[in-house]
Amino acid sequence: MNAKTKKAISNIALGKDVNVKDITDDTTLLISSDSNRASVFLKWNEGLVAKGKWYDLTPMQLPLAFIEVTKKMVAIEWCNEPENLALLGYYHENEKGVSIRIDDTQALKLASNETFELTIDSLIDKTIEPKNLKATTKAIYKIRRKFTKDVWDKKIKKWQKDAKDIEDKGEVEPKVKANRSFVEMVAWNILGNPDEYNAQGYSGSLSRKLTNSKTSKIKQEDFDNLAIAFVEDVRKLEK
Repeated sequence: MNAKTKKAISNIALGKDVNVKDITDDTTLLISSDSNRASVFLKWNEGLVAKGKWYDLTPMQLPLAFIEVTKKMVAIEWCNEPENLALLGYYHENEKGVSIRIDDTQALKLASNETFELTIDSLIDKTIEPKNLKATTKAIYKIRRKFTKDVWDKKIKKWQKDAKDIEDKGEVEPKVKANRSFVEMVAWNILGNPDEYNAQGYSGSLSRKLTNSKTSKIKQEDFDNLAIAFVEDVRKLEK
């Protein structure tokens, strides 16, 4: 074996009473809820892995099922952040050999081997690769690496720290509970823009759902302008 060859990572097994649905439900709570986070960490500390403590492992040593579920859910959250809304979709190399994002209509006019669609699945699954698109391969690699190293890995390590803290001290740093006014809640649920309570914005807002829709023909700008006007009308009702 070459001395520079990386040693294969050995993943620990899931605890005997843990299944994919449990991990999905727990991860949903950690990502979206302001409360009950401690209950998830206590449960994971007790039996997420078959041997030892999950927080003593590196993220990539955790059970494969855990990695798959958390990567997918964290990826959805990350791709719904305002600055990342344009990441998913089709990539194509122009006449200069530069990888560029194109819309669905443009992609349909090209041969399948001239485009690559970055989806949540192809973001987290490295076996799905562009074919004969060198520049796009590099671009997708950078996006995948950024997500894995800077987003998912850091989030798992933060959860591990919180989990260890609650076991050591009996407490975990709470998420700040939002105290939005009624008008702010209307804007949050419809537009989902980042505010003083949440810097990432709300991935479940109607505006974000429109952004991610594959079937709606409504223009994003038209919907957002209408939504902003509606929020302002609701604001006037309070005066």
